[in-house]
Amino acid sequence: ASGEAAAAVEAEEGGAGAEAAAILSPAPSGREPATPSFSSPDHDADPDGTAAAAARMALDDVAPVPGTDRYFVPLRLACESKLPRIMEVSLHCIQKIIAYGYVRGKVAGEKPFVDVVMETICSCKDEEDKEVQLQIVQAVNTAVTSAVTAVHDTTLLLAVKTCFYIYLVSKNGTIQKTANATLTQMLDVVFARLESPGASSMAQKDAFLVFRSLCKLSMKPLPEPLPADDSIELRSKLLSLQLLYSIIASSGERFRGGEKFVWAIRQYLCLSLLKNGVSPIPAILQLSLDIFVTLIKYFKAHLKSEIGVFFSNILLRILESSNSSGPQKRLTIQALRVLVAEPQLMVDLFLNYDCDLEGKGIFTSMCDGLSRLTLTLQALSETTEQDAQLKQLALETLVAIADSMVAWERDVKAEGAGAAVTPVGQRPPSIADSSSVSMVGPEPSPVHRGGGEAAGEAGQSPGGGEAGGEVTAVVASRESVDFEAMFHRKHEVHEGVIKFNMKPKRGIRYLREVCGLEDTPQAVARFLRETDGLDKRAVGDYLGEGEDFCKQVLYAYVDSIDFANLTFDQALRRFLTHFWLPGEAQKIDRMMEKFAERYCSQNEGVFANADTAYVLAYSLIMLNTDAHSVQIKAKNRMSKADFVRNNRGIDSGADLPAELLSAVYDDIQTDEIRTGMSHDDMGEAELLEFFRQGSTFRKFNHARLAADRHHSCRLWVVADELRYQNLAARGKKEKAIPLGLIETVLLGPASEVFRRNGVRAESSDGAACFSLVCGGRTLDLQALTPEEYGIWTHYFQQVVERTKLEQHARRVALRGQPREAFVESATSVWWCEILPNWESASLEPRTQLLWWEGAPSAVRAQLWRIAIGEAAAGRAGYEAAVAETRPVDRVAALDRIQS
Repeated sequence: ASGEAAAAVEAEEGGAGAEAAAILSPAPSGREPATPSFSSPDHDADPDGTAAAAARMALDDVAPVPGTDRYFVPLRLACESKLPRIMEVSLHCIQKIIAYGYVRGKVAGEKPFVDVVMETICSCKDEEDKEVQLQIVQAVNTAVTSAVTAVHDTTLLLAVKTCFYIYLVSKNGTIQKTANATLTQMLDVVFARLESPGASSMAQKDAFLVFRSLCKLSMKPLPEPLPADDSIELRSKLLSLQLLYSIIASSGERFRGGEKFVWAIRQYLCLSLLKNGVSPIPAILQLSLDIFVTLIKYFKAHLKSEIGVFFSNILLRILESSNSSGPQKRLTIQALRVLVAEPQLMVDLFLNYDCDLEGKGIFTSMCDGLSRLTLTLQALSETTEQDAQLKQLALETLVAIADSMVAWERDVKAEGAGAAVTPVGQRPPSIADSSSVSMVGPEPSPVHRGGGEAAGEAGQSPGGGEAGGEVTAVVASRESVDFEAMFHRKHEVHEGVIKFNMKPKRGIRYLREVCGLEDTPQAVARFLRETDGLDKRAVGDYLGEGEDFCKQVLYAYVDSIDFANLTFDQALRRFLTHFWLPGEAQKIDRMMEKFAERYCSQNEGVFANADTAYVLAYSLIMLNTDAHSVQIKAKNRMSKADFVRNNRGIDSGADLPAELLSAVYDDIQTDEIRTGMSHDDMGEAELLEFFRQGSTFRKFNHARLAADRHHSCRLWVVADELRYQNLAARGKKEKAIPLGLIETVLLGPASEVFRRNGVRAESSDGAACFSLVCGGRTLDLQALTPEEYGIWTHYFQQVVERTKLEQHARRVALRGQPREAFVESATSVWWCEILPNWESASLEPRTQLLWWEGAPSAVRAQLWRIAIGEAAAGRAGYEAAVAETRPVDRVAALDRIQS
């Protein structure tokens, strides 16, 4: 019995150790950014590298103390015995050997002696005895902090991960505190060596590796559902974030100004903050916000793009979203309260983002979000008292912003030097050095030219990618830079974008007259490609117009896209990422014809002419729907042989190579072409999760005398179905509508149901209403927030256009086939897919399309028997049908026709 109990305890503790080991092991995360080189020393402290070279030679070439290796062998064997008492004494002896400086040199002239010793110490980490764990932590700390023993590179990472591991698996509070304190002390030593005079390249590499390892640990995802407070996953994330905060807060000039570490912050730490900044766990969010505030304090001169992204995607979204919790809003406002206390930062935010034509209005959005929070009538948290505290905190933050602006103006007037905007760590240039604001970022689009700004070049990171941008340092007078004019010009451009999204032609006219957009097809095409905030649906509508100028813009737009050396499906994917194809067949044809012409001109010899590419493009769209629609059963999906047969004779009467069609088929099967599954502020994965979770709407009743004119309804998307559920009903039965049956989307209270219930278009309720038209009936809904209204209506409009595109693609692909191939393919579809599933398949758009194309003779008898039934067959059925018809006044009917 005691043996079984011991085995159970060992299995339980071993499971915790395996879980901790899985957390500490590197996770596959796609393509790893190139690590910067640390081959050269810091030239500022040691220009010729003599100090670093001497230090390396002193550590590598020194001979080990005679006899140390002989005495170490029994200690190593004792550590391998797995007997806690013997291991404890052995680890204590190893610690003394390290402390007295006997661990140095190399073993057998190859491996450093310290690496062998550290591997022996760290191999004991799986022992659960608390005395052994304590000795491991003390020995590792002695080795890393020793002035004689050199622990570097992977051995240093092994030491850090060992203490991290013991902190996670130990159930003793004293051991956890000791491991935590040891980690903090070791990191202080590692980064202190980085800041010391004459720091070698090895010290830089050690600091970089430890920093990157902690960033990766902090990015480990938490399991679903959220783990308990004492879980290993949560404690690992919290500890890694705490250590990162300690590193950033106590960092020195070499870490803050080194290109390699700034690059590491962009590549790893900023990504970690974006993932953890939306966490529903308050402790994780608190640490993420603390790190972000510290980054702004010390690194704002290097992180312009990253700061803008974090403000837009984390802080402002938490403030504005109705889905964020009360604790999330409180922590966010507290972080903003700390930031706005610095007057210079407020000015930097306004000039670098709100006055930047390519940036987002962070300062304005922050003030608007705080103002709306103080005035909202919606519940923000669980209790009314907490709501009052949140509103008071938001109001205090607004007052602090005003105080900071007044303090900044008072300081400027006291200095008498005009408007000074200088970020941390940069020398303010004189007016003679700069006659305009230098904004880091891409070259402005044609609509932004002539506004008095000059575009700067973005730097390159050590890894080869673009730098994140730098906060601008400017000393300017009213004559050199008119920030007010830049601010108003940016709002004029923003207004033009809004007008374009509503009415594309009217928006282009406004941009020409007010914003100075050049009246050339090339300038308009560049504006459509490079301007942020444009609705892809509006871009597609404008490019598909039949006017000559719009056609020229379309040609210039497509000619600016590079399809050279791309496979056909890759080119089609790239083409469809820039805009949404409109629903009208003529517009689609114009755009696809130009795409086919552009592809053939850049890839000569692939097809006989552009008509082949035109037909094959539609065939791929049809294949994409067939392969990835859940409404089509697996056994009825198009096979590779069917796809090759359906595209026979489309290359000017000849067949395309089977290898080309086979490769394209495989690519579509493994990677779906997604057209438009994105939103301005949300990524594809985030959008899919948003639609899967669903939203709550008000659904208006169709009954004319309904007791309640509307009720709460939840909408969500599962595969290719829209599902909704009445939250007020007892049974809460789900209903489903195939997305392909949505015919159109009516915005505003356009349907009779809204008018009957007294919803007016000019009211706030009317602005959030929309209707889905499905088979002559409407689903009449009202969104609860403007954000949800925009996302859902945009999604439904894309669904309708995608359905039209698929129908048109099928029609064009069928036309491109010889008549015999079409009849053979249609007969197979009728017999295998439609007739066996007539009740559901009869409602599909594909069935209607094949019906109007003409049913093959082989299926007509069975088709009419199923569709009409046996009642109308024969003379008796005919006479019965005639008897049921009403008599018609032929004279009156002819008069009506003639009139």
